[in-house]
Amino acid sequence: MKHFYLILCCLASLSGLAQSSILNQTITVHITDQSLEEVLQEISETGEFYFSYNPALLDLDRVMTVHLNSVSTRKALDHVINDPSIQYKEIGSHVILNRVRIQTEPERISLPPSEVARTLPSPPKEKRIIGYIFDAESGRKLAHASIYEIYQGKAAVTNEKGAFRLRTSPHRRRISLSVKHRLYIAQNIEMQMRRQDTSIKVYLQPRTVKKVAPQSFFLASADTINPLADVAMVSWFVADSTLVNSVSEDSLDTHLGQFSIIPTLGTHKFFGRKFNRFSFNLFAGYTTGLKGVEVGGILNIDRHGVAGIQAAGVGNAVGGNLAGVQIAGIFNVNKKSVYGAQIAGFNNWADSLHGVQLSPVNNVLKGRLYGAQVTGMLNVAAGELYGAQLSGFANVCVGAVKGWQIAGFANWGKELDGVQIAGLANVSMGNSEGRVNGLQLGGLFNIGQTLTGGQVAGLFNISTGDFQGTQISSLFNIAKKGKGIQIGLVNVSDSLQGIPIGLVNIIRNGHNGLELNASMAFPLSLRLKTGNHRLYNIFSAGMKPTSQTLVWGYGYGLGTAIKVFKKSYIHGELMAWQIHQDRQLITDLNLLSQFQLAYAYPLTKRLQVSVGPTFNLHISNYRDPDTGAYLSELATNESMASWNFSNVQAQAWIGGQVGLMLLKKSK
Repeated sequence: MKHFYLILCCLASLSGLAQSSILNQTITVHITDQSLEEVLQEISETGEFYFSYNPALLDLDRVMTVHLNSVSTRKALDHVINDPSIQYKEIGSHVILNRVRIQTEPERISLPPSEVARTLPSPPKEKRIIGYIFDAESGRKLAHASIYEIYQGKAAVTNEKGAFRLRTSPHRRRISLSVKHRLYIAQNIEMQMRRQDTSIKVYLQPRTVKKVAPQSFFLASADTINPLADVAMVSWFVADSTLVNSVSEDSLDTHLGQFSIIPTLGTHKFFGRKFNRFSFNLFAGYTTGLKGVEVGGILNIDRHGVAGIQAAGVGNAVGGNLAGVQIAGIFNVNKKSVYGAQIAGFNNWADSLHGVQLSPVNNVLKGRLYGAQVTGMLNVAAGELYGAQLSGFANVCVGAVKGWQIAGFANWGKELDGVQIAGLANVSMGNSEGRVNGLQLGGLFNIGQTLTGGQVAGLFNISTGDFQGTQISSLFNIAKKGKGIQIGLVNVSDSLQGIPIGLVNIIRNGHNGLELNASMAFPLSLRLKTGNHRLYNIFSAGMKPTSQTLVWGYGYGLGTAIKVFKKSYIHGELMAWQIHQDRQLITDLNLLSQFQLAYAYPLTKRLQVSVGPTFNLHISNYRDPDTGAYLSELATNESMASWNFSNVQAQAWIGGQVGLMLLKKSK
């Protein structure tokens, strides 16, 4: 009997290998605003397998929206669980979720062979739990139920007779079991282990499943008595008492067609129980629905769905879905989804769109957009955008933008995962979770929250949260904590792990301070430094008193710092000074270029001392117009070199400098 059991196990294993792996099979899942537990339930039903896991491992109440097309079960789980420490293991038709445990190798002690036998204790016998799972109401034994030991992460699955065996640690006296079955309410069991095998019987209560009848594509929303009640022109032609009449799936029928002058005057009057292949309305007409072509001089009204083409001089009003094309001189209204195109001279309205809306004034979507909205004035999508919005005036997406927004005036999205292009401005703010993951291109400015990607604007960029990427503008860039590059006239951030390129860089938690400096060129100078250690700006003013005159100047420069020890840095700075004398502002060429190296060491948290050499190059054509003598007195008498060419004097020398800097207090 024992050998027969082993043979059955081997056959079962070979059968399992022959089947396609659960984790590698392809599934498609689309679910909105549901908990992680419900998402996992949807994945298991789609893949036709069972999950087994400890509920404490996962945040099952976390709400998410998932759109996955033709991906493996493993990739789907990676996406929704988003925890690399959770591993997946297949056992029959079950997938076991467990957390990876890192086991440390015990210290090895070398013993003589003669001592090994005496030091090794006899291994304890492994304990087993043997049991059955039953239906609590019928007493039927349940196959494919999962038993999961919470603390050790071991699992088992019942066979066709509802039986299971689970091996546990010989040292554990008390264990916790989680027993699950898709059609039954899960049960947690705390039990005391015996010295040998422990037998249990578990009775699961059936889960009450509310069955929802599938809704026909053509029928209007079942919970809406009159889906067209808020369409103004509809009430002019059709009474509310007529519009509330509905049909069931069983009564759907189709006949050739109908002709109406107005809804009360035609071949079928209020014939509300059949769909038409052809419908012609001289002024206006009302039908249950359409599966073909409908033409109206003023208005076409369909209580339920439309599959085909509608054309009206004023408008089309549909209470259900549209699969096809709507063309109207003023408006198109669909109370459910549009799979196709809406073309109107004034307004298009739908619950969600899988296609195109075209209107020179505005397009409005209550739900998601999969496709494009094109308008001469305004596009509005209340849900997520998967595609593109094109507008001559503005685009508004209340949900996330996962595609394109292109506007001649402005774009607004809750959060962006794609590209925004606008002639004036792009705004992607939303709530605390709003983010920009892509690219914003604005003619004037871009505003985003958490930025991962880039912002390019003619005027300014603002990222109210953290950013990782690039900000480029002609005026200023503002961000909080950042990783990347800021390029603009003025760059502002709380902290930046990157490079700020601009005339003024203000990094609140960067390298900022006021330095009192003394060098051979300027025995007294004051320097303001702003930026971070990778790149900072230097604004300076200095003077050099001589026996006959006062030499003074102002300059601008850039610096960088390299950390050499725990607290000290080597600074490299490049400066350019315009030199003046006495009270005279010299407009001639009188330029001092300096490159200096300095070793900086903090005396306190806010006080830093620096010292190092300075390389100076002074170029001037400031001279006496009568004698032709050069008048600048900046260079020392011990100049390293001096040249005269083309009415310009160049002098170079090496000096030294020492500085004392008061650092800005960091947050």
